Amino acid sequence: MSNDEKSFSKWQWFLIIFMTLLTTLIFIYFILGKAGIDLFKPIKDHAKNIPVLSSMMNDSANKESNEIESEMKRLEKEKENLTKTVQEQEEMIQALQKDVEIKEKEVQELTQEIRSLQSQLEETEMDQNTEIDLASLYSEMSAKKAAEAIALLPESDAVNILSSLKKDKLAEILEKLEPEDRAKFTRLLAKEN
Repeated sequence: MSNDEKSFSKWQWFLIIFMTLLTTLIFIYFILGKAGIDLFKPIKDHAKNIPVLSSMMNDSANKESNEIESEMKRLEKEKENLTKTVQEQEEMIQALQKDVEIKEKEVQELTQEIRSLQSQLEETEMDQNTEIDLASLYSEMSAKKAAEAIALLPESDAVNILSSLKKDKLAEILEKLEPEDRAKFTRLLAKEN
């Protein structure tokens, strides 16, 4: 029994030493791999010289390089698509900014036009109030004095005042005007109506 124990213990010692060496080699391989050293490169280089192994190595290397190339092409296409999309969006943004600037100018022009129209409206209202006041003033005057004053006014003002008067007061003033002025104002009043 002692022989069996010794052989068994030698076998155990062999396994312990073998496992320790194997673990140490694996550990060293990983450390060197992290350091960037490829331990199998010399073996691969020698295997390339052996016909059967070189074709196997080339097939696997070709397969890997094909996969890498296809992935690179896919990524390149994706990059081109994204670049194109970004350019299109930038162009769209620029176009929209131009539209905004145009609309802002239009708003400014419309605002200016509104202000202008408001001032014209105020002036027109003031003119109408003045014409109404003048019309009431001329309607209170005697027909002779009103006719003398109307004859001295510019035609447009005279026509505006005459058109604001009541028909019977208008007839009295026209009757007192000179025949030439009467004909002129009658014609202008007819055009206005």
